[in-house]
Amino acid sequence: MTLRLNVLIIDDVGEPLCNVFPVNLVPDNHVEVLIDEARLRAQDQSLHSRLDPLSVTIWRLQPTLPAASHHDMAQKIKGLRLDRNVPPGVDSPAVQLVTVSKVSTHFSESGLPDDHVHVLLQLPALSESTTDLAFQKKRSLARLHDSETVYRVLSENEETSAGLPPAYGGFNNLTMIPNIIATDKTKYIELLDAKASYHYVFLRPQAWGKSTFLQTLEAYYDKRNEPYLNNIFGDLYIGKHPTPYRNTLLVLHFSFSMLSVDDFNEFKERFHSHLNVVLNGFLVDNGAFLAPIPEGIIDPANGSKSLQAVLDLVEKRGQKLFVGIDDHDEPITSILLDDPKRGLRLHADVESFFMTQFYTIINSAAGKAVSKLWITGVMPVFGTSFSELNAITLISHLTEFNGICGLTEAEVSTITKEYLSVFPLEAVETVELELNNRCGGYRFCGGNKDGVSTEIEVLYNPQLVFALLQGLEARTLPRELPRGMVIRAVPAVMKFMPGEAQRPLFINTFLSAMSGSLDADVSNVFGSNNDIEVRSVKGMITTILYYCGLVTWTLDGVHFKIPNAMVAKQVYESFRFATRRKQLGLKQVEQAFQEAYTGLLAEDTGLLVDILQRYNKYLPILEVGSLDRATLRSGIESFWDVLEEPSQSIPDVRLLVNLAATEENGRFDFVDMVIPGKLVVPCVTFRTLTLEELYAGEHVADGAPSDDSLGELRFKLEQESEEELLGRRVGYWNSDSHKWCHKRVADVKAEAFEQIQTLLKVMKEGPCTATCPGLDDVRVECKNEGCARLLGYVVVSLGGTGILGWLVDEMQTKWSFERVGER
Repeated sequence: MTLRLNVLIIDDVGEPLCNVFPVNLVPDNHVEVLIDEARLRAQDQSLHSRLDPLSVTIWRLQPTLPAASHHDMAQKIKGLRLDRNVPPGVDSPAVQLVTVSKVSTHFSESGLPDDHVHVLLQLPALSESTTDLAFQKKRSLARLHDSETVYRVLSENEETSAGLPPAYGGFNNLTMIPNIIATDKTKYIELLDAKASYHYVFLRPQAWGKSTFLQTLEAYYDKRNEPYLNNIFGDLYIGKHPTPYRNTLLVLHFSFSMLSVDDFNEFKERFHSHLNVVLNGFLVDNGAFLAPIPEGIIDPANGSKSLQAVLDLVEKRGQKLFVGIDDHDEPITSILLDDPKRGLRLHADVESFFMTQFYTIINSAAGKAVSKLWITGVMPVFGTSFSELNAITLISHLTEFNGICGLTEAEVSTITKEYLSVFPLEAVETVELELNNRCGGYRFCGGNKDGVSTEIEVLYNPQLVFALLQGLEARTLPRELPRGMVIRAVPAVMKFMPGEAQRPLFINTFLSAMSGSLDADVSNVFGSNNDIEVRSVKGMITTILYYCGLVTWTLDGVHFKIPNAMVAKQVYESFRFATRRKQLGLKQVEQAFQEAYTGLLAEDTGLLVDILQRYNKYLPILEVGSLDRATLRSGIESFWDVLEEPSQSIPDVRLLVNLAATEENGRFDFVDMVIPGKLVVPCVTFRTLTLEELYAGEHVADGAPSDDSLGELRFKLEQESEEELLGRRVGYWNSDSHKWCHKRVADVKAEAFEQIQTLLKVMKEGPCTATCPGLDDVRVECKNEGCARLLGYVVVSLGGTGILGWLVDEMQTKWSFERVGER
């Protein structure tokens, strides 16, 4: 038996921080499993470090609350008057749970409506967070290989191997996680503090460490951290060269990464709500410096008025602020990249709203309450308005700030040598060359001023460097950038081009960038219709590519170039896919997928195999070559979802297959895709073999394949018969023996056949019981009033290119199977 709990994360004052999400638990699970699930699902990276079992409060709602809009949900939660001082178990509308207690003691299947919120995870105020308490414990940092910036966090366990920063970064993580290798960027604080007051905008591409540097500034300036200054910064550059402004300011932090303007009215409501939540937390955290705090200082209906009142209070109490604004551009950048025409229409309204309701208020406090301001983002979408606010200056392009985010060549070399210290030096040097080819080549300023050229240090993409190093052991080197960069930027660029000129204009731009001769026609202002009128289309294209990190400055400081081979290949293949998809014809693709859906209901896999081969043919090799089961299935479902009669397919349907086993040891198994019905129920198991696995099957000792080798393999797969494909060998990494092994594709087919037959036998029994295996998924209801036939299919994908499919078995049941709830 499983329990499906709908969970919502809220902040310390009851404001929802995400959408409601489901968690499936078994009765013997401890309640703290909810926190582990939340950490996996949290989209906002700033939540990760705060989802700590020691500081999160778990509330069981009784009665449960119907799911509602963000605003209505917030009002309902605040009406509960959550009080952490009430002991767990005391009768109230929201019962505080002990994390080590079992789920079965608090929940049962009855009384858990599907469309209600059952559990709240409440984060503490930032001042109460265990990440802040961690500052109280001193942890030493050791410089590596005579580097001035690269260090390793010392651990009590000297045998522990070196680690790399987590993908979501975080300043606390870079100084507190034992054995982590990281870089010291605090020398830039000394540079910034050359001015007593500053108000700067700093832009960099996605996932370059902007938020982490902002957190570094906040930790340094925060007055509350004064007792812990040496613990936090003692071994870093700024700890040895402190400025007069250390721990002298109150910190006010905003993040606009979660604000969407899909609905402009709802956006304005959420904006004011977000401001009030942040300001409430600020007053709680800094009450000792601002007392007495007047009643009614927060206007529940107008966050802008609240902001003005708080700034006035800070000035009145003789305090000064550091204001950090993270992802300032996200509300408009996300639309400009996904739907440029709509983004341009909305831009003026969004910019005007932000200026009147937020930035003008902040700017008016410059030199008064606001001493220092740091704004991060990707695109200069408010450039025009910022330029009119005298206090706010864009500094991203200035030479002295080039290295605030990213890794230098020397830093990459030091990190590589330390992380791969058990490898021979020759192998390490080879890795360094590969990192340069895939991750290096970036300059974020031209270095040419008044005709005088200044050499600018080349930077590496930090996220890619860490991902490549972490993937070395199993030879699973990432073959692409973080997906958002190229997949969003290239289609956006295409939409700015006149239809007939798309291909030649893009190709000309691409070839110029490859040769390093693309004119550096980039704007510090982007986003409005007026920009389109006064700038060339090519200039707009260049601006998008530059700010998304797909082109960078050349050494001469007057041109742009593609930074490295990985970017070059992905940009071109994304362009090729975008244009060829049009040639294939979206309507014809949708029709073919509809026919494939019908075919599964009629005992035929041929149509599905055919459209997958046709469709995948136009995908870039980097995408199709690493196709996994989840991606293949979701790709199919994405087309079925837009049919006139949307598919009823359900992914990962769970079956209880072994009553005697634990969850970790085979108690459950899953059917990759099920289409419920009263008469026919197709059940599909997918197997996906990547191009690299197929290459390894034939070249076990040859190392990682080149892109050309994978291209040749893909061509061969397109020509081979089913018999030839089944005879191929597959290489796979055995984590137990730490070596590559191999088997035949025919063996993969046989294993899949055996699995689907076993699963059909279990599913034939209907719903599971305490004594009998069966279906155990709340999304499917078995009704004892039918005679549905289960059709068991196996689909095997070889590098996304050779697709094989079979109807394996069929079984008659006494049940009908119906989908429960919406898609």
